[in-house]
Amino acid sequence: MNEPLPPQTGDSAWMAMIDERLAAGDERMQKIEQSLKEAAQVTGKIEDDLHRNTQATTEVLDILAAAKGAFRFFGAVGSVARWTGGIAAALLAVWGLVIAALGGNTPGGH
Repeated sequence: MNEPLPPQTGDSAWMAMIDERLAAGDERMQKIEQSLKEAAQVTGKIEDDLHRNTQATTEVLDILAAAKGAFRFFGAVGSVARWTGGIAAALLAVWGLVIAALGGNTPGGH
């Protein structure tokens, strides 16, 4: 980085050089501290965004889980409807056979 200091001579030129190096070091340290503060702010914003994204993802997963449950429910309703429709079709077929066997007259003479 910087060249080594010459041996102390006690004169004002040597002291001025020391003061100059200290001032440059102080300026450099202030820039480093400012950079660290800015990095901490950016990191905080990223953490906030990540937290919001996590909440949104959790909500989407909850919606998908609810939709999955609804699909299961409606699948079961569809199965019941399919069985009920099959049974109704069989009963109507038997009823049609009874009417056909009676020559087109409904049972009970109506």
